[in-house]
Amino acid sequence: MPQVKPIPMPGTLITQDPGDRIGETAEKMLKAGARYGLNDVVGGFHKGEYKCNKFVYDALKRSGIDAPVYPGGEWPYQAGVWGNPKFKIPGWTIVDLADAKRGDVVAQRRGYRDATGHVGIVVGSGQTLSAHNEGLGIDGYGFESDPKWTEPVVVSRYVGGRSAP
Repeated sequence: MPQVKPIPMPGTLITQDPGDRIGETAEKMLKAGARYGLNDVVGGFHKGEYKCNKFVYDALKRSGIDAPVYPGGEWPYQAGVWGNPKFKIPGWTIVDLADAKRGDVVAQRRGYRDATGHVGIVVGSGQTLSAHNEGLGIDGYGFESDPKWTEPVVVSRYVGGRSAP
């Protein structure tokens, strides 16, 4: 019997690999000019607050992934949670940095006065898209060594779970 391909609804992404969906969504958000800089106000995050975790959360939700939140269901996990290799996030598994691929979440804990670390989404070989002070940008975060960052880089890959409603 021939395989029937699903017909995508307008505005939806249909790909077999969730990592590709996540990476594609993150890049579309960058190209669309999504605002996640330190001076932006985004979904409960105020001016002067870091929003790297909010960007990851929004990219996952827009990809159809049930993005993890703290109990109560309101606030996305902070970078320090993503960057904690001992914290088990349902539907996600930790992989080696050398095996990172498009759509993986890369994070690192750091004891900032006003943040728990940094988190972003892998969009290519050695490239991460994340929210910085000025807004979204692509760089080598997590793949390039920085002596200020002493905690290990943690790479998480979505392996399944329920889809976002």
